[in-house]
Amino acid sequence: MRGIIFWSLASATTLLYTVQALELVKRSSPAVVGFELERKKIVNPIEYDKRRRRRQSDSQVVNQVLDNEKTLYFCNITLGTPPQNLRMHIDTGSSDLWVNTPSSEICSDRRRLCEVGGTYDPRRSSSYRRINDDFNITYADGSGAAGDYVSDTLRFSDVTLRDFQFAVGYTSSSREGVLGIGYASNEVQVVLNRQRPYANLPQALLDGDFIKSNAYSIWLNDLGASRGEILFGGVNAAKFEGTLKTVPVVGVRRSRRDLAVALTGLSVRTGAGEQRFPSGNFPFSVVLDTGSSLTYLPDVITNEIFDAVSAVWDPNFGAAYVPCELANYDAQFVFTFSEPSISHRST
Repeated sequence: MRGIIFWSLASATTLLYTVQALELVKRSSPAVVGFELERKKIVNPIEYDKRRRRRQSDSQVVNQVLDNEKTLYFCNITLGTPPQNLRMHIDTGSSDLWVNTPSSEICSDRRRLCEVGGTYDPRRSSSYRRINDDFNITYADGSGAAGDYVSDTLRFSDVTLRDFQFAVGYTSSSREGVLGIGYASNEVQVVLNRQRPYANLPQALLDGDFIKSNAYSIWLNDLGASRGEILFGGVNAAKFEGTLKTVPVVGVRRSRRDLAVALTGLSVRTGAGEQRFPSGNFPFSVVLDTGSSLTYLPDVITNEIFDAVSAVWDPNFGAAYVPCELANYDAQFVFTFSEPSISHRST
């Protein structure tokens, strides 16, 4: 187990991200554009998650619906002139937009593995421009993509971004393109090549005056819903009740690369009461990541949870099993982030 939690917000939760102080913006403000999200179900989320984790004034808003397919979240964009349609995996855990090309080995396979996600062919676009060949992203099991940084016209909803920088994976082992919207300090060319960051999607929207704050909120909707929403530049107040609370983003050595916050407590709540896990490791940094469907905790905390629910670890499957009778209990895990606490029903 890794000493950090990658928490999938697979419930009716709003995830906030901001580079500066958060400015709450009403959904009815002018120039509201964005993404719909669609959820995609993953057959083996444990194996998939291993693959995707990397080794190392008046306010405007951009809105888009997200497709909720159970554990991953997708949106639709176009690239190029004329437009080429793509379905992108929205990922707060990375910062580059990268796409597959028809000539890559995985996409030229006779099984047509990239048909759903789509591909981008630079030769078919009159507005394409090559920048360099510095793109190379690798995941924990060795899969990933490599190719060129390029620029072209990006379109979604009512937004058009010309000369937008992204990457083309000429060599790729992933059938899905990724739309990374994390900090620019986590871009491949910054992390690997020590180059200056470029304007990824949130910054490009700010530079283009589509939004007034380099921030976004993500509403994933209920787990059973097929659609959610990402709102660039503000928060949709219709998606939550009560007072919205914020927590500071945690940096490492004064540098912010991940969307990390402080987890200050964890407990299990049942009809018999609430059991707090007394580990002395709290607080510690946790990462909020839409690209992950699993929760990762330090070993000492995981062992406390296993003891509490009589779980048995199976190294062959890489997961723990609990007694079947627990299916009859209405239990919730309660994550505490300084003051705010969020309950997550066990399933």
